[in-house]
Amino acid sequence: MPTRHWVLLGLLGPGLGCVPGGAPSTAIQPAQTPAAVAPTAPVEINSPVAAPPAEPPTEQVAAKAGVGLQGQSLKEHSGVMVNAAKAYFNVRQRAVFEIQIPEALKLFKASEGEFPKTHDEFMAKIITANQINLPKLPAGAKYIYDPELGELMVERPAK
Repeated sequence: MPTRHWVLLGLLGPGLGCVPGGAPSTAIQPAQTPAAVAPTAPVEINSPVAAPPAEPPTEQVAAKAGVGLQGQSLKEHSGVMVNAAKAYFNVRQRAVFEIQIPEALKLFKASEGEFPKTHDEFMAKIITANQINLPKLPAGAKYIYDPELGELMVERPAK
């Protein structure tokens, strides 16, 4: 073979299993074996199906000052600074639940002749349209609009 072929094999050799001198490599790579499959327990055809876990009991309360997450950790404390912080969070939540939402509902009822019919309509035409920032709720709680009462409620785990 001409020299240039040996140079080419020298460059490509490591990828082809050759050593730089041009001779084939004697090292053989072990074949990769698939991972062992763990045996599974036999499944009975007539085995009973496990029931899904029961939902924890919930309660619905009116959305009012005190249901929001902010200020919850201060309930058992007192003092000048703590009382000021409690009052601040209380006023912010009262402004939303006692002023902003009722006024938006009054305007909606005046223009539409009735309260929103669904939770989605309430959220779109009352909360989003009026740019109302609902207070964040503790974990496991969510806002629910009750169209029969025309009122915003909070569904939370029962105490």
